[in-house]
Amino acid sequence: MGVVCVDARSRNLLISGPILQSQAKDIAEKLGKTGFHASTRWLESFRKRLGISFKAVCGEVGDVSDETVNTWIKKIEKLIEGYEPQNIANADESGIFFRSLPTKSLCIKKAKCTGGKQSKERLAVLFCAFMTGDC
Repeated sequence: MGVVCVDARSRNLLISGPILQSQAKDIAEKLGKTGFHASTRWLESFRKRLGISFKAVCGEVGDVSDETVNTWIKKIEKLIEGYEPQNIANADESGIFFRSLPTKSLCIKKAKCTGGKQSKERLAVLFCAFMTGDC
């Protein structure tokens, strides 16, 4: 079972507890073990025994530096100079990924947890707010 987990993660497939439990039940049936129940307690023992943890999948790495943030704060202050707060708005688009895979997976503790291609199907939403907060 540990090999299955490592193999699946090496192909950037996500593995959850219920998926692992289902696979364990299937393997037990194939081996003729009729009294096996892949309970939550079994899953926790299995994870501890093999050093498997539940991690968030990170596909993108890289933060914005403090220097870049401070530079843009100064630029924005100059850009909005002379405008009234009720005339200053901020808008941003966000996507609702309704066919996206889970963002966490079971994997070996010391292994990197990167994901594969995510579905790009989404609903785009535009949020806008004025500086005064009234609209």
